[in-house]
Amino acid sequence: MNIKISDAGLDYLERKQHNVITLEIEITGGGCCPTYEVEDIYFKQPDHLDKFNVSEFNGITLYIDKNVKVITPVLQFDVEKTLIFEKMIVKGLGLKKQE
Repeated sequence: MNIKISDAGLDYLERKQHNVITLEIEITGGGCCPTYEVEDIYFKQPDHLDKFNVSEFNGITLYIDKNVKVITPVLQFDVEKTLIFEKMIVKGLGLKKQE
């Protein structure tokens, strides 16, 4: 799996003093509603390491959920900015609706 962190992403991580990214796929919804796969990005080592692949990019340790389906040549971490907030996002995932 090819992984890249954009320059904006590296700058964000440096400003926030994060050196770990965990990408986890979770299932949301259920009951009377359909379920969906959603990505969850957080900045600490996961509790159950056996569920993750570990990589490194520019001194950043990445824990990538083994259930991640990458649909592009590169899984890219970037920053999305709004008027007030900014957050880390990931591009290249294949998330699906569960029936």
